[in-house]
Amino acid sequence: MFPSIDRSTPAPVAQKPSFASPQAPSAGMAQVFESADLSGIRVSDPNPGRGILTCNLSNAHGKPLTFQLGSAKAPLRSPFGAGVYGGKEENDKATRLNLDALITGRDDIIAKFREIDAQVVAWLRENQDKFRVRNASENYRPLLVQDAEYGTTRIRLKMNTAGLNAAKGWTMEDKARVPDLKQVNFRETPFILIFQISKLWSMSKELGCTCEVKHAILTSGADDVFPMDVA
Repeated sequence: MFPSIDRSTPAPVAQKPSFASPQAPSAGMAQVFESADLSGIRVSDPNPGRGILTCNLSNAHGKPLTFQLGSAKAPLRSPFGAGVYGGKEENDKATRLNLDALITGRDDIIAKFREIDAQVVAWLRENQDKFRVRNASENYRPLLVQDAEYGTTRIRLKMNTAGLNAAKGWTMEDKARVPDLKQVNFRETPFILIFQISKLWSMSKELGCTCEVKHAILTSGADDVFPMDVA
C-alpha cells in the first residue's frame, strides 16, 4: 500500500528529473540498465575514511553510473522490503536502508551486473598495491546475491530516507511525490528504480560496490503512466 498523501493544501511543484528512454540514452540521463554501454568504467584512486577506503566509479566519459532498473511492463519486487538488520527499534531509527530487488530470470540484467564485476576485478588485479587487503581481487564481493536455497538472484541497494542524499519517491498512478519512502511496504509494492553504482569500498578483508537508490517509482500495474520518461 502507498502512504497517504495530504492534498488539502497545494504542494509545491517539484522539478521532474529527466531520464532516458531505451532508444535514446544520453549523457546526464539514466540509461536503461540492460541496454547500457558499460565499457571503460573508471575507478578513482582510493580515498581513506574511518576504517574504510572508497574509490569513486564513473563511466568512460567521467559521468556517474546512473541507470534505470525495472520498467513499467516489468517492475521490480523485493522479497524483504526496505530495512536494516535488527528489530523494530533499530528499523525505526534507521535512515539508510537495505533494499533487495529480485532479478531472477532476467538474464540481460544479470549479465550487465557481472560485466561490471569483471571490470572492477580486473582493475583490482592491476592496482593491488593501493590496498592493504591481500589478494584484493579475490576478496571482492560480487554485486549479485545468489540464494541457492530459494533459487533466486537479487541485487542489494542502499536507500537513504533522510538528509541531502535522500532518495525521492513517486507514484505512477497519480503522478505524486511520496513524502516518506520509509513508510512504503516494498514487499507488496512493485517498483522501478533509478540507481547509481557510486563507489568501490574496501573494509576489513572485504571489497564491494555500492548501489544507491536515487528515485523509487511505485506502480500498482503495468499500464500506469508516469510523468518521467521511463521504459
